[in-house]
Amino acid sequence: MPPSHTLLNRRGQQFSSRMHVGAKRKRVEDNASPVSSLYRPLCRGLSTRGSGASAVSCPSVVVILEKAGLLLGREGVVDAYDRAGSTTIANASLRDVRPDIVHQCLLALFDSGLAQEQRQLRVFINLFSRGGRTVEVSPSLRPPRTLRRFKGLVAALLRDGVVRSQDGEVLLQVLPGSLAPVLPYGAEVIGLTNAHSAPVRTPTQLARAALENPVDDKLQGGLKGVAGFFCICCSEDGSLDGVDYVTQQVCLSAYPMTAHVMCSRLCEGFSRAAATGNR
Repeated sequence: MPPSHTLLNRRGQQFSSRMHVGAKRKRVEDNASPVSSLYRPLCRGLSTRGSGASAVSCPSVVVILEKAGLLLGREGVVDAYDRAGSTTIANASLRDVRPDIVHQCLLALFDSGLAQEQRQLRVFINLFSRGGRTVEVSPSLRPPRTLRRFKGLVAALLRDGVVRSQDGEVLLQVLPGSLAPVLPYGAEVIGLTNAHSAPVRTPTQLARAALENPVDDKLQGGLKGVAGFFCICCSEDGSLDGVDYVTQQVCLSAYPMTAHVMCSRLCEGFSRAAATGNR
């Protein structure tokens, strides 16, 4: 029987060789991970209107739903107001966990003519509780009509990172980073708010200004073929404080409105501007 110190040396050599193989395998995985984390848009920026020789390329409209309260808990998606009738919300931060606001905004956006007829709408959801993670929404998505089914969809998204249709098409995906691959460097982002200090501009005025002066494709990074970037807050107070990429805040009315009404008004403004521009 070999001495005890010889057995210890052999075991140490085996352990070190296993650690070396594990470290080598980890280095290979780390070197391959950036390739899989590249951002590939679900849809290109320019859409076409018409067919044949009369086809016209139209810049898309990008809407960013900021501070979206989508949080996955033990029993599914957390909703701060599921138990609000019987208990008081102790944690003030949970008041921003409002998946119903995100659901209403998606319904307003994808039920609009801008999304269904003109195919010019691009939607991104910025999750406040995921360390700056962003969700890209496919233009072909049709949001569930009920909040319960929407919660199930969001739970699958937060758990798996992607939601596909029966045909394998990606409907929702969590981006590998923040909004950096979406926003071009130096692009103007207009935030829609109810702040008293923000100027009032009608949705049609915003749409006409964006269509006349679209985002320059020569800007570094980000999406191309975009008429304008717009940010709408999905929290209860609707405040855009702390959103550093917003360059200008605008009110759509002299009276306050909810987030889903802002989404509907914005899409309606672009539809009107596009209709009057063709005359």
